[in-house]
Amino acid sequence: MDQIAGGYAREVQDRLRAGPGGASVGLYIFISLSLPQQTLDRIFDQAARAQGVIVIRGLADGSMQKTLQRVKQLIGQRQVGVQIDPQAFERYAVTSVPSVVLTHQGDECGAASCPASGFVKATGDVSLDYVLERFAQIPKSAAEANRRLQTLRGHP
Repeated sequence: MDQIAGGYAREVQDRLRAGPGGASVGLYIFISLSLPQQTLDRIFDQAARAQGVIVIRGLADGSMQKTLQRVKQLIGQRQVGVQIDPQAFERYAVTSVPSVVLTHQGDECGAASCPASGFVKATGDVSLDYVLERFAQIPKSAAEANRRLQTLRGHP
């Protein structure tokens, strides 16, 4: 549970450093705890290495305790932020998981939704390397995608 709180605290600090309007760049990986174990293990590992944040829509079996136990098991020794945020699914129009969202510097999102120009999104059970390589081909997201890709690959 401390790891979850720590990940959330780091994310809040990142948002505070971004300045007014929360205009920061974020890498968010949207999941369901019902995804296959192998997929979840890969996602948690890659999210930790790329300094991304895992986003879950709701509680496992409607229980906070079960959700925390499951997330703690998935985190293991990794340093990764996890959020339970159903509004984020709406904000970024995420309708299936896993989905990866990379937001753009300076683009502000309202409480209900983000303009399509404010982020890039990919959906499917593919590696984060693959997604970031595709994002790097988009001019507006290229710099951040390449930075995250280097971090993921262990080249800070």
